[in-house]
Amino acid sequence: MDTFEAYLTGRFDSTAQAAKDPSYFEIQVRTCKIDLPALGPRVLYIEQARMDTLAQPYRQRIYVLESGKDPAKDVVSRIFELKNPGKYIGLCDKDPMPAVPASQAEEKLGCSVFMAWDGAQFVGGTEGQGCASSLNGASYTTSEVTLDAEGFISWDRGYDQGGKQVWGAVKGGYIFDRKTPLSP
Repeated sequence: MDTFEAYLTGRFDSTAQAAKDPSYFEIQVRTCKIDLPALGPRVLYIEQARMDTLAQPYRQRIYVLESGKDPAKDVVSRIFELKNPGKYIGLCDKDPMPAVPASQAEEKLGCSVFMAWDGAQFVGGTEGQGCASSLNGASYTTSEVTLDAEGFISWDRGYDQGGKQVWGAVKGGYIFDRKTPLSP
């Protein structure tokens, strides 16, 4: 669990991938620990924005990290949305960091990400079609993730009721390279 949290905390971007393939956007992901004991002892704030509009993130989430089926190698990340996300833009850069009340977090049921350590990295994703989404006509969304010390690959896709992909990358996941030192 400590390793997973350390790997996921920091600043990451997809600039190198976007330079090689213009079908991918330059995206920055910021992740930091927040104190939200009502949700659990390991809580992260995640903010995603295009590099050209960092002050206007398109995704802000709270991840609550918990042990999975095998506590020695499995991690479950429960996903929460913020009820008033604009209030928390840039949260990772604020000093002191303002508190996020538990009442501001609403769990996205069916959207938990299940990760397992394979000896070199964490690999996993959402399970089934239970993560509801209405973005661009989607019915549900899926996420596939690989995470290691150098960064992570995230492939988020939305599907309509017939199973046709209606949003998300087509060729493969976004490759986010670590831009901050790995925390101990």
